[in-house]
Amino acid sequence: MKLWKEEDSIIETELQGESPIRKLDIWQTAAGFYITLKFSGDPDERFLAVRRKRNGPRIFKDVNRLVDFMGTAMPRVDDVGLHLLPIDERPKVVHLVKKAPKNSGKAAKVSRKPAKKAPAKTVTKAAKTKAVRK
Repeated sequence: MKLWKEEDSIIETELQGESPIRKLDIWQTAAGFYITLKFSGDPDERFLAVRRKRNGPRIFKDVNRLVDFMGTAMPRVDDVGLHLLPIDERPKVVHLVKKAPKNSGKAAKVSRKPAKKAPAKTVTKAAKTKAVRK
């Protein structure tokens, strides 16, 4: 595992003041994806971090969110590298899909009304007279 140093980190707001990005690498881990950057004129490699925790990389759990972030925060990059884990080390993806009831083609409707309460027990006149006699 790479040793993360706070002085090698960069956060999103600092990206706008830096020189153009020469190389961007996306690394896959079991926890998600992280980004390392090299700026033109800077020989050191930096990693994208979170403001609250600068001694570790910002992890993207979803590739779509990573791509959306790159499109807004880093619109122009000269070189992009993608480093994936070997197939046997990649995390298993489980898709949770709710199935429709078997007897109908439509999903069951959910009522927003509160459940009806059972009617209160009524005491008949005959039951009152039995209780009084005892």
